[in-house]
Formats: sequence, C-alpha cells, structure tokens
Amino acid sequence: MPRLFFALWPDDETRSRLAAAVESLPKLPGRLVPARNLHITLVFIGAVTAEQEQLLRTGADAIHAAAFELNLTQLGCWTHAAVAWLAPEATPPALLDLVARLQSVCREAGLAPDTRPHVPHLTLARKVRRVPAVNLAPIRWQINTFALVESAPGRTGSEYRPLAFWPLIPA
Repeated sequence: MPRLFFALWPDDETRSRLAAAVESLPKLPGRLVPARNLHITLVFIGAVTAEQEQLLRTGADAIHAAAFELNLTQLGCWTHAAVAWLAPEATPPALLDLVARLQSVCREAGLAPDTRPHVPHLTLARKVRRVPAVNLAPIRWQINTFALVESAPGRTGSEYRPLAFWPLIPA
C-alpha cells in the first residue's frame, strides 16, 4: 500500500531558491535532504488502500481555499527528532485553514490524521543535534497549490513523488 501525505510542493523556481538558501548556510551536520525532496507536510496520512486514495483525491477536489505567501525566516533544530528545518516566523491563517480542511478530508476517507497543532516547517537535514546561529534572509514562497505526495523507500532514505496537485484561490 502506498504511503501518502498532503504537502506544499515547491515549483522549480522556488525549489532552486530553497536549495540556494540551504547551500548558503554554514555546513549543516547530518544528512541533507535532497533538493528534489524539499516540501512542507500539511497532513501525514500513511499507508492507504486504493479506495482510500480515491476518497482523498475526491475530497481534495472539493477544497476551495485561499492562496497565501510563506516567508521562511527561521532556521532551527528539533533535537528530539534530530531534524534541522526552515520555518515561517508566523503561520498564515490560510495555511491553518487548509490543514484543517485536509484533516477533514482524511477523516471522511476513514483515516485518522494527526491532531497535534500544525507546525509548518521544511526539513533541511536529518541526524542533526544543533544548527549554527545565522541571519537568514527571508525566503518568500507564494503558495498557489497543494499536492498529494507518495513516500517510497529509496537507497538513501525516502523518495517523494507528487501524485496530484490542486489549485488554491488567488487572494
């Protein structure tokens, strides 16, 4: 069964800017996330049946949510998870609304999404216990779509493949 999640998936231009920002940082310890895998998870779903996947897609088709901008300004680390990340200083209400709608889609598909408060972050590296203090220039990311993404095991960790995209309503 495929392992799925809903995510903010950067377009090629944004992905290049994110990769350049990561390269401009002092060398991070641990294992860097490949640029092709950079994303922000909205709702992790896990293993699903074909029927559940179809219900997720149908539910996502019905979402009419506003586009928004993320300004990634914070570099941090969660020592308990050994993950270095980029995050916005403030979470746009439109992002929280989108997460809530996607959690509802998951419940309607018979799945139990994580109910902890959503903390948007873009994972940069794994096996990291601390990050250097840096002044990070804001990385602006206009969010116009969200994606359903498959996570598959790879030789050096998970590989992510977007399966479908849905547009957000321009502000």
